[in-house]
Amino acid sequence: MNDTFGRAWLLDRSGNCIDVYAHPSESFEFESIVDIVSQYGSETEKIRCNDWKATHSDSAKAAILYAYNQNWCKVRLWRDNKLTFRIASTGFSWYPKIISFLLTHPYVRSAGISVANESGKIYWEDVSYSYSVDPVNEEKLSFCFIDS
Repeated sequence: MNDTFGRAWLLDRSGNCIDVYAHPSESFEFESIVDIVSQYGSETEKIRCNDWKATHSDSAKAAILYAYNQNWCKVRLWRDNKLTFRIASTGFSWYPKIISFLLTHPYVRSAGISVANESGKIYWEDVSYSYSVDPVNEEKLSFCFIDS
């Protein structure tokens, strides 16, 4: 395990959460992405994965990467107790999934939480756990996910 981060997960739109041992970043091995999409994707996405395995076609690879980026949020808990969520799909409100993640991982309660998109735009920057899970702040925080 890399010494610069503590834990890493992949969180999908359906609420699946996968614990990963290397950070699922842009350098995440493509074969691992194929395995994830093969296991959790739609039937069409599974067919594309099988097509890529058989042909290694660029069009199948592009379709798999698109499905992965639209359906998965990358989560990293750094050793300095910063928790980051990186999303590529801005058309989907990740707020409920992020809150569900926070509520089911109680050891992140003291972490500073940030949420950014893949281009680096910050939606939340160092929001506290208690602020983010407080229902009073739901509208304010979930509004951050609406594209303008």
